[in-house]
Amino acid sequence: MATITGVSYPIPGEYVQRFFSKGKRVLVRPATVYKQLRTGMRLLFYQPRGETGYVGEAQIRRVFVAEDPMQFYDTYGDAVHIDRDELAAYRDARRRRSGDGGRERQLLWVALELVDIRQYDRPKQPVSPVPAGGRYLTDEDGIA
Repeated sequence: MATITGVSYPIPGEYVQRFFSKGKRVLVRPATVYKQLRTGMRLLFYQPRGETGYVGEAQIRRVFVAEDPMQFYDTYGDAVHIDRDELAAYRDARRRRSGDGGRERQLLWVALELVDIRQYDRPKQPVSPVPAGGRYLTDEDGIA
């Protein structure tokens, strides 16, 4: 059985560049692929448009899950890769799309605190597609 070594999420270029050029170190997103993540695992930044592919990587220092993504700002402040207004708009759009027969479902959010963030010289192409919700990386992926 393959061992999970990390995760990859698609992050649009304008947001992923904030990790490389603006010193952001906390990725906040809906909690989709996250339950198997542990400290020390790897995150590969996948850029889904433009120059597609893995454009960089980081090591996961901490995994933090919450029902209200705005509380990540209490812990991490300006280190979060998107600002409060962007996150609030994204959260509200997800709530509208989640439609559960008129009932609002509580969606979980995850923050990944990252260290050792580095950008690649050129994108590396994934062997398997990276879906919108992300995907775990395993030792069988052959990603160097």
